[in-house]
Amino acid sequence: MKAIKETAMEYLLKEPLLHMDMMENIRRGGAEILHASEKGVLLLKSGAYFISARDREAARHLLSFAGNADLFNAHQSHCARAVAEKYRYPRKIVCHQAAYLEKEPLKAEYPAEIRPLDESFLPFIMENYTHADDEKYIRNRLQTGNLFGAFEEGNLAGFIGVHDEGSIGFLEVLPPYRRRGLAVTLAVYLTNSFLERGQIPFSQIETFNTASLRLHQKLRYTVSEQKIWWLMNN
Repeated sequence: MKAIKETAMEYLLKEPLLHMDMMENIRRGGAEILHASEKGVLLLKSGAYFISARDREAARHLLSFAGNADLFNAHQSHCARAVAEKYRYPRKIVCHQAAYLEKEPLKAEYPAEIRPLDESFLPFIMENYTHADDEKYIRNRLQTGNLFGAFEEGNLAGFIGVHDEGSIGFLEVLPPYRRRGLAVTLAVYLTNSFLERGQIPFSQIETFNTASLRLHQKLRYTVSEQKIWWLMNN
């Protein structure tokens, strides 16, 4: 009989780019595989569920193994509909998944001092991050060493980070420092950090964010045509 991890990976590898987040969470550890079969996979990571299923019937079956949660990541539209049907969450974010699938490290275009940010930078991040709507979450990212800043002459010019599910995000460059290549430099820094650890760098890009899509394409990330849905209860 196959181990549940082997069964999950066998299913997810049928569409590896779409499932990069789920596969990397299994590889890196910390994700609990709640159910896996040839019809789909359900994961739990840090209080968020990740679901992929062959069809809506399979999605509904997987959801029978899920409890109450404030966050779901659905990897097909039929999964998103099944989650919405069961949980009635008021918010959703639709994204493309992107992954850097090459082995060679990237080269930065613009020199900058990049270092981890500590909790003292929380007010700065809350003031300058476009999506700063959860202070507790951002505090956690700082406390765990998952936010990084680019400094110019001692001033914080921009930042980037790693989300709880392992994707690269939080990218923000302050207006006085834009159009210099600093966003590329920050993205290169984290991409190469993942490669050094033997991990595949991946991001989730909101469908309307054309600037982010262009940045990822410039850095030779492969972007999925299929979409994923974040559904949330807040």
